[in-house]
Amino acid sequence: MPIYYALLARRRVVLCDYADVSGNFESLSQAVLERLPTTDTKISYESGTYLFHCVVSQGLSFICVTEATFDRNVAYAYLFELQRQLASARLEQRAAIAGPYALRRDFSGVVKSLMHRYSSSDHLTSLQTQVDDVKGIMTENIEKVIRRGEALEDIQERSDSLLLSSAQFRTTATKLKRKMCFQSCKCWTVCIFIILVILAVVVTLIVLAVMHKL
Repeated sequence: MPIYYALLARRRVVLCDYADVSGNFESLSQAVLERLPTTDTKISYESGTYLFHCVVSQGLSFICVTEATFDRNVAYAYLFELQRQLASARLEQRAAIAGPYALRRDFSGVVKSLMHRYSSSDHLTSLQTQVDDVKGIMTENIEKVIRRGEALEDIQERSDSLLLSSAQFRTTATKLKRKMCFQSCKCWTVCIFIILVILAVVVTLIVLAVMHKL
């Protein structure tokens, strides 16, 4: 069996356990319980040819013992399913105050059945397929994000180019407007000068005509 032993504990108090093969798993697990942090965590310890996979959640510890070559993802999936089944059976409140092995009668059957299911080759293949599917979806999402990032960079470059063109257009328009204003003022100045010259000639002719009559 890839999963040899599993237990549910509160701190160092073992509430329920099940072993599918003989061994000194209980004593080894007690040593692991003493090393576990009190905060929620997921961790694995190595002891000889065994791995002790642990999930700590809300003061409760879920531990299973497997071969060193056993897939850790499957081991943790087993422990999380134990946690879910404990909540579904509404045993969490009892687990918070129960004495040693008080849940063995009510929960060891769940520990055993799930152990067999998660140790079967068909279930391992199914879980591996699910893991591969999730990895594929994550990879695809990451690629989409990267492509989206490249598209955003392209849009940013186009936006910067448009802003630059807009600034250049404003500068050119301002210069052209000033040039047109200057030419318009120049034209008006010439026209006024010509009008003044004509008026001066007319006035001079009138003055000469008057003086000639005198």
